[in-house]
Amino acid sequence: MPTPGPDGGWFDARTDLIRPRLCQDRNSFAVNGPLVPGVTSADLALMGGTHQLAADGYRDLLAVAPDVPAALVGLGLALAARGTWPAVRALLHRPELVRAVHRELRSSTDSMPAIEVIAWGFGRFIH
Repeated sequence: MPTPGPDGGWFDARTDLIRPRLCQDRNSFAVNGPLVPGVTSADLALMGGTHQLAADGYRDLLAVAPDVPAALVGLGLALAARGTWPAVRALLHRPELVRAVHRELRSSTDSMPAIEVIAWGFGRFIH
């Protein structure tokens, strides 16, 4: 059953960062990366190869705006750099499921598990 809550805007910031990242001019990413519409510091960290900083940045984004699908997928990408484990599979292959359960838990309980805990539970069954 689809949820009535909107998905929010999907930004192509990570995709748009590929060109300056792969550009011959090493300064292009540093100069042009922050100018990409919708880019976050977590996106810049991810594309810059600082995966732990990216994961922390996406967690911070999700703490403020937990329904942003690009942040859920970004967290999955950042965690995937450290290996493929159940939470990564859920965040990359079924972010809508993780978000729906997280949304339901936010509205029905005072105790909120971390996004990775929810994702881990589903990821064990996603291959």
